[in-house]
Amino acid sequence: MSMDYEEHLSDLRKKYYEAYPGQRLHIGRQRIAYPENGPNQVVTYVSVIEGFLRSLVIWGETTSGKPSKKTYKKYEHWSVQKLFDEYLRQQRAEVTDIIPNNTYTLVVYAIKYRNLLAHECTYLGQDKYPDIIDACEVFLCGLAKHAGIKES
Repeated sequence: MSMDYEEHLSDLRKKYYEAYPGQRLHIGRQRIAYPENGPNQVVTYVSVIEGFLRSLVIWGETTSGKPSKKTYKKYEHWSVQKLFDEYLRQQRAEVTDIIPNNTYTLVVYAIKYRNLLAHECTYLGQDKYPDIIDACEVFLCGLAKHAGIKES
């Protein structure tokens, strides 16, 4: 049975806009108390992906020396998907040169969940985290390998 991520995202949003403020505070306090939990891992993974992609794109555009503030400002507010598209364009690469398409599909859902997790301070359900966290890890490793960066 495959997961319907769009339906799950929609259901979660509804639950959280209908929740009482005290319920929302309680969930937020749980997230603060347990930073190693799945929601915080998803938020961190997607943030790492975003920052890493932004750096790759900025350095990919820099022809000599170090990147300028102007170059950074150009990409500062780009989404993860837009940064990845730009990286692929700069490298003349396809998604499948870096990771399998099904992995990228899960990364896109991780991004959507990150936005929900960060802005609504919620949980997804313990069964939801492994696949999207694994996809983020595969994506990061594939991206680093494609960029020629050895991780220590």
